[in-house]
Amino acid sequence: MSKENLSKECVDATEEAQVCKVGVRVPPFNADEPALWFAQIEAQFQLSKITQDDTKFYYVAGQLEARYAMEVKDVITNPPAADKYGKIKAELIRRLSASQEKRTRQLLVHEELGDRSPSQFLRHLQNLAGTAATSELLQTIWCDRLPHNVQTILASQSDQSLDKLADLADRVYELAPPTPRAPQVATTSATYTACPVSPTDALMQQVNELTRQWAGSLSDEYRLECGVRQGGLTSPRLFSLYVNRLIEELSNTRVGCSIDGTFVNNISYADDMVLLSPSIGALRTLVSVCERYADAHGLKYNVSKSELLVFKGRTVILDDQSLPPVRLNGTPLKVVREFKYLGHWVTASLKDDKDVERERRALAVRSNMLIRRFARCTNNVKITLFKAYCQSFYTCSLWINFTQKAYNALRVQYNNAFRMLLGLPRYCSASGMFAEARTDGFHAIMRKRVASLARRVRGSANSLLATVADRVDGAFWQYWSSIHAHNNVSS
Repeated sequence: MSKENLSKECVDATEEAQVCKVGVRVPPFNADEPALWFAQIEAQFQLSKITQDDTKFYYVAGQLEARYAMEVKDVITNPPAADKYGKIKAELIRRLSASQEKRTRQLLVHEELGDRSPSQFLRHLQNLAGTAATSELLQTIWCDRLPHNVQTILASQSDQSLDKLADLADRVYELAPPTPRAPQVATTSATYTACPVSPTDALMQQVNELTRQWAGSLSDEYRLECGVRQGGLTSPRLFSLYVNRLIEELSNTRVGCSIDGTFVNNISYADDMVLLSPSIGALRTLVSVCERYADAHGLKYNVSKSELLVFKGRTVILDDQSLPPVRLNGTPLKVVREFKYLGHWVTASLKDDKDVERERRALAVRSNMLIRRFARCTNNVKITLFKAYCQSFYTCSLWINFTQKAYNALRVQYNNAFRMLLGLPRYCSASGMFAEARTDGFHAIMRKRVASLARRVRGSANSLLATVADRVDGAFWQYWSSIHAHNNVSS
């Protein structure tokens, strides 16, 4: 061993011999858990066979940072004649550790899951509780602060031990961790109806509401030098106010597509904007409005992420080579035959087969993950997980133009996922297994999704959605009506 890693402690036990010991590797002082730190350093003392009280004391005193040494200045400068190490240990733990009353208050009021896993959060709560809380109370507090999807699964396993519940919660949380959600705020819409309050008044109302939600507390002031804060509570509203004038200018041009006299030349959601136009000339006009607004307000469009899609007409079909260019900031936009908008595939042919296939693949990934990770769970847990993760069918209520082949592939994937999750025979009756498990079958889910969207469209105050709701002869209403009677799909 090198001289740098070897120190000698000479103990004159009999005034005739010396015994040399290996030096201690002291971990950095942990002010949040001083008792744990002393347990670590005592393990090092034991490994190095250090038993002298003075040696232990000087190791601890020499390791402390200045701010923590000030807490026990009286002990360091005037140590007792005997048990120096015991004294400095007791005083550091007493003076730096939170009282049990404070830890209990923190347990009951302040602690949230944050970026910890459910099992890590449970161990943290157990450390705060100590012996002040029963396991039943601790389990109630822990479950109440977990995401809703995890609570749903744990509710069906109340007879399991706390350790097993923590392991199950980790697996569910790893499967689909929730994204942080701010209080709901209004999002930018393509068209606007008359608003009784100004945008500035609406922002102040939101700030007041957020103030009430956070117990009347306000954050420190900060300046917005560029953009808005990622994940900030007021960011969606601030950005909506910022681009609201642009949306109004586009709508006031009276250029672009229209439905029964209502112009639908732009559809905006946050910073994603779609321009709709029946001609290249009108589209260039809308793009020029966006360019002028960006120059005046310090914005910059990402040309590499901007694309041009031409929907196929019934009679005239333009070739990509003969299509006149549309330029954004002097760069021609890339012409594509399909693009993904807010997770939904839109194609030049207006067919939904690609989006149906997207959902089938996503369903396969989610179902295989459930089958692999929850094979040993009870059927009740498996059915609950299946309902939570395999019945969403994102944007399925917008599918109106698809082939029977694509639709059946998704239905078969759904049925087989349920069979494999529950270990049922491959050729068992689909309607029978769903009825026995009291779970919706594929067609029942589709009818519910369509009915839900139709209800929300008819009840919306948005002028664009109101126009769609009034057109009972439109493709959406025809399909939404037919799906409750028979499957109206093309071969």
